[in-house]
Amino acid sequence: MLANNHAYEKWEERILSKENGKREIRYYLVSTSASPLLAVVGMEKRDRHYSYVVSEEFLQAIGPNPAINTNEKWTSRKNVKEWLESLVRENNQPPTNSNHYVPAHEGNGSDAITTSEVSGIPGPCGVQLEEPTPTEQASFQVNDDVELLIQDLDMPDCWCKCKIMDISKRRWKVQCNDMMDADGSGKLEQYVPPPRLARLDKLSMRHCKRLTIRPCPAEEDSPTTYKVGAAIDAWRNNRWWEGFILTGESLSNSDSYHVFLPGDPMFMTLHRRNLRPSRDWVNNIWVAVQPLPDVYGAIQSCYTQRGE
Repeated sequence: MLANNHAYEKWEERILSKENGKREIRYYLVSTSASPLLAVVGMEKRDRHYSYVVSEEFLQAIGPNPAINTNEKWTSRKNVKEWLESLVRENNQPPTNSNHYVPAHEGNGSDAITTSEVSGIPGPCGVQLEEPTPTEQASFQVNDDVELLIQDLDMPDCWCKCKIMDISKRRWKVQCNDMMDADGSGKLEQYVPPPRLARLDKLSMRHCKRLTIRPCPAEEDSPTTYKVGAAIDAWRNNRWWEGFILTGESLSNSDSYHVFLPGDPMFMTLHRRNLRPSRDWVNNIWVAVQPLPDVYGAIQSCYTQRGE
């Protein structure tokens, strides 16, 4: 067992595009009994050259363990994967991954990434993860209204309503419908990467092939009641925040509910008009997010493991 009595049977690779155009590669150890554990982070130093280090999250999770060399630093993805597979083997499991490994270009010492590479193992939904192209699962046009998933440290796991102003291969320009720029002279405009796979959410409940840009969901009346553990989006600070219902009926006939927003994380009481059923946009269709009946247990397990 590596950490918290969990056996991590597989590992997963995620390739993220940063706003500055550079990439970050994250490697997770995956267990059927716990949330994925971030093990290694690779940062692009220059074009297709990376530096990889063991994550702080991994160090905190395993604690002192002389059997595992946590001081490793790599410049080759091949060496990172060999280290991950050695961890899997120590759990008496065969080294399992579904990455199609693309070797570095010979002769130039680079650690190349190609867009044809399969990124990761089967995620929570049991399908392969692939690095999407800007048009995959989406056919957005300029002036279309969309929702942009924000996953930075200040505003994790919330959706911002935007209008597409310009599209290019490396970045899109969007205008935020409900946010003003710093001087208040107009709506906030910013450049963002094209649609790509979103990071895993903290409770690993969202679909593993959802993208960071999606169409705006059709407006509909909020359900009369919500059940405990129902996945919802909560309207707060001009954004839709992903969360779950904590109470199975409205409070004192006020049409308000206790909700939990795991990205922040935050417990709140919100009126029904500020809630909507949460869905993921996958393969050009809306997919319902499965409820979390034992929502309190899932919250406690997730944040106990992460030390939060």
